Amino acid sequence: MKYRKKPVVIDAIQYDGLNRHQLWVFYNSLVKPESPKTVLRFEDGDGEPYIDTLEGEQHISVNDWLICGTRGEFYPCKPAMFADSYDIYQPKQLEGAKPFS
Repeated sequence: MKYRKKPVVIDAIQYDGLNRHQLWVFYNSLVKPESPKTVLRFEDGDGEPYIDTLEGEQHISVNDWLICGTRGEFYPCKPAMFADSYDIYQPKQLEGAKPFS
């Protein structure tokens, strides 16, 4: 049998090696008490980022994406896999509706 991945909308941010603060803000804006236990930390304070995932601690390399899944879980994703799996989500606008200003 073949299966197709369900279409889901996720939150993600790409780590560029310099945007540690944005990565931290992204994580803290989405983590919730009921989320699976995850901790984002930076080695030696300002060093490389690591995230506790359902599979254990994982390093977030430069250009990796940090994804918040549909159940509040966080995990890194390599750029090629991200490009194969995700497109930018653009909600459809109702016909005749005016965009917010």
